[in-house]
Amino acid sequence: MSNIQLYESIINKTLEETLNKLEVLKGVHKDKLDPVSSGSILAAYIQTVLESGLRHYKKPEHLSFQIDVVNQVIEHLGGILKDKELSQFQIMEDHLLRGITEKLLSKDRFKELMPVSSVARSSLFTGGDHEPPVYMELKREIASADRIDLLVSFIKHSGLRLIYDDLVEHTKTKNLRVITTSYMGATDFKAVQLLAQLPNTEVRISYDTNRTRLHAKAYYFHRESGFSTAYIGSSNLSKAALSEGTEWNLKVSEYSSVELIQKYRITFETYWNIGEFQSFDPKKLEDVKRLKVALEEESNKHDSDSPQYYFDIFPYAYQQTILDRLQIEREVYGSYRNLIVAATGTGKTVVAAFDFKQFYKEKPGAKVLFLAHREEILKQSLSAFRGVLRDANFGELWVGGYQPQDYQHVFASIQTLNSSGQYLKFEPEHFEYIVLDESHHGAGGSYRKVLEHFKPQILLGLTATPERMDGVDILADFNN
Repeated sequence: MSNIQLYESIINKTLEETLNKLEVLKGVHKDKLDPVSSGSILAAYIQTVLESGLRHYKKPEHLSFQIDVVNQVIEHLGGILKDKELSQFQIMEDHLLRGITEKLLSKDRFKELMPVSSVARSSLFTGGDHEPPVYMELKREIASADRIDLLVSFIKHSGLRLIYDDLVEHTKTKNLRVITTSYMGATDFKAVQLLAQLPNTEVRISYDTNRTRLHAKAYYFHRESGFSTAYIGSSNLSKAALSEGTEWNLKVSEYSSVELIQKYRITFETYWNIGEFQSFDPKKLEDVKRLKVALEEESNKHDSDSPQYYFDIFPYAYQQTILDRLQIEREVYGSYRNLIVAATGTGKTVVAAFDFKQFYKEKPGAKVLFLAHREEILKQSLSAFRGVLRDANFGELWVGGYQPQDYQHVFASIQTLNSSGQYLKFEPEHFEYIVLDESHHGAGGSYRKVLEHFKPQILLGLTATPERMDGVDILADFNN
């Protein structure tokens, strides 16, 4: 491959002399300046020349001289262009205007609200020790923004919490627009709901994850002053992405990169107005249901945090032994309140899934309730049941931002059912089969209220340490 050196340089005297010598041996490729775009190119060149000329005048006593040089350039330029209005750009004092605020706002408080990085020049955030965390800069940007547009693939509650109070204050009088997706189920429903419930706020979501996979992460802060800024990089709205150094983000300033900010605005408006991104209204039940279902379906397809279960069609021998014991307990002793005690990692949830599979085969319309106290346990258990039943659509989560649609096969946290007495909305016989997971200790009262309300045909407890399981006495009570 030939050796290619790329440039985009104004050809001044020095460069012209060098090129004249090279043209004998090298191919020199030039493009004529286009009058449409040459203004910005020549202005940038003049900036370079000025900086080069002033580079030796950096002492405090040189400041007035630097300003005088710039004013002479402006005056001379106005004379050449016959444009008297250029005189308005004459520098009048040796200060920068940093802000205009309410009279009572102190200087110290104003400095706290100002971004550490410049709003006039671009910056790159790489998580360095001497850089402010991105979320701290976002908080300061929010404080002075006239309008905010967020374009992020994922919105996590952990990330929203970092800037939520600032957005609450912003949206009391100013607009906020948010574009996100349901891709991979990574977005937290609760976070979207909190955002959408803010005043002066609109949220639009893409549900078509097969065709549209928005990976953009961008935060735009519009300012009528002309100093709008945008953070464009790899950080979704999550705590890890906004507070750790593994993410990079470029802060772009309208003042120095107006064409980039303009492109952001145009692209955001395009997304905002196409049918791909649909409005989310937290007050509309159909919007709430659609987002919850979409997030759960995507999470089940892509959730890399949950272990995936792979089963043969039959249980392992030791699991079959447990299943046989359960059958004896029920058929011989008439005991339908049972406790599986097995070491951690031996697949107690899998045994429960096989046990329910037999019950479900005999009663195809049977409803199941699986109780645990942690969302990750519920997700793992749901995955296990789906694997055993060979049904990728079996069951629904009821925890955090997830809520069932038909309450037939529910994997719920005990906290959710206890919240405002949610369990009381069901008839005692609603669930024929209930599984109580062993992982939560010290909440016997919470389990007791729920389990004493329900009258299932089968109640199955799972534990590795029966002496620590608060549900053991409940199971015993049912058997008496």
